Amino acid sequence: MKNIFLTILYLVLAASAYAQVDTIVQIDPIATDRPDQTESASLVPKGYLQMEIGFGLIDGDPGKAYVYPNALLKYGVNENFELRFIGTYTTLKDDGQANINGFLPFALGFKTKFTEENGIWPKISLLGHFVLPGVVTEDLAVKNLAPDLRFAFQHSISDFFSLGYNLGVFWDGDNPEPYFIYSVAPGFSVGNFGFYVEGYGFIPQNTDRAVRFLADAGVTYLVNNDFQLDVSFGNNLTNNIVESYIALGFSYRFKV
Repeated sequence: MKNIFLTILYLVLAASAYAQVDTIVQIDPIATDRPDQTESASLVPKGYLQMEIGFGLIDGDPGKAYVYPNALLKYGVNENFELRFIGTYTTLKDDGQANINGFLPFALGFKTKFTEENGIWPKISLLGHFVLPGVVTEDLAVKNLAPDLRFAFQHSISDFFSLGYNLGVFWDGDNPEPYFIYSVAPGFSVGNFGFYVEGYGFIPQNTDRAVRFLADAGVTYLVNNDFQLDVSFGNNLTNNIVESYIALGFSYRFKV
């Protein structure tokens, strides 16, 4: 794990040094898919690599899950398409059982822009991810194909207020029936600080499984146009499910 942290630190420092000389072209401030669950409709600029790294603790029944880290890497192929990679290292601590350490299934994905925002018409993008079979810690492998697809919508209502929301479908890899996913996240900005609250959940196609509803909130701080810090926390509001989480992270982009 020490090598993982050193590698991440090296990439951030190298990107920072490069950003100091890459000042000719001005682009919009970094737009991220973390820390909320609602995916942004914005894409990474062409030719840029963006890292979104998070660390967290999920506390539930019967145990805890530590995430260190969760990594989303995105590369802007052009103005309308980005490639995505997701990897997560975790430790699961179940009460009365041995710990499980390892990588969750890796995933490759994409995001493509459909429309720009125009009046009441939102910015719309489509994104999807597909699990890579076999490249994972055996105890954490999924049994079935586990893709997810969703539409991301974004309204910039004013200079300090925006609204993002998602609609989509995903498979968890353990059951053949899909879940339908929804999320709504209004956001506010004050200077370099951003604040959001969010409601999201899952509706199973199979009615034998429970509908889940969750809520979270968080704060971001824009250090500069290419570097953002974040902290967030959330809670599962579904009946008879005890689960909460807290997370912190950073996002950085640089031209490659």
